[in-house]
Amino acid sequence: LPRCLDSILAQRIPVREIICIDDGSTDNTIQILRQYEAKHQHLFKIVQQENSGAGKARNRGLEMAQGTYVQFLDADDCLLPDKILNQLELIACRNGVELIAGNFTRINGESKELVQVFTEDPWIALIRGKLGCTCSNLFLRSSLVASGGWNINQKSSQEVELMFRLLGSGITVEYDTKYLTEVHVR
Repeated sequence: LPRCLDSILAQRIPVREIICIDDGSTDNTIQILRQYEAKHQHLFKIVQQENSGAGKARNRGLEMAQGTYVQFLDADDCLLPDKILNQLELIACRNGVELIAGNFTRINGESKELVQVFTEDPWIALIRGKLGCTCSNLFLRSSLVASGGWNINQKSSQEVELMFRLLGSGITVEYDTKYLTEVHVR
């Protein structure tokens, strides 16, 4: 969790809000979050809730978010310092972007795998598992809200189901071919 939070605070473009949803953790998560909140009170919003699953936790954060674009990040993953700035620059170059699908590095112990987005067709990319992932993508908040947000009944592959609905609604996709997100597999 500290690696994750430090990666957000290290972004080259200042983040405006950090919404942390503690979804019923039984370790020292809340103590760590409170330490960060004490140092950065103007940024942090912390919510504790009973364990309800990733979809419900992400929807809770989405409800609270004020920004135009939303970055989701799981506690064991991290962003490289240029991630959000790079994706906002891509948005600035192309009007109306609702989803930035980003490359990412999957890290499993000592093993690293580069996962590259497929840029020719977003539907084929989704089918191939090459339309980024929850943490490597940047979402237009209003498009997520209009789609109904995350499906709370989906136990796995939540981003695939969400992106299926988003693509079905006709969203505009842009691709980030830089590797600026690390997804840690445990």
